[in-house]
Amino acid sequence: MLKNIKYKMICMAMAGLSLSACEDKLNIEPRGSISPDAVTPADTEVLLNGVYDGFRVELLRISTFLC
Repeated sequence: MLKNIKYKMICMAMAGLSLSACEDKLNIEPRGSISPDAVTPADTEVLLNGVYDGFRVELLRISTFLC
């Protein structure tokens, strides 16, 4: 009986440690991202132009491949 309780306590402690051990590693920003605090309303037009330019280049590659 005592052995069973001891086993359950060890399992619960290990589960608790495994769930809380990697919390700091989950809060990492991706390398290619921009912090929302760093973007101002004046920057949004430039950022959108970059996104649309990426789409345009990709569409040109696809259309060249299909022809």
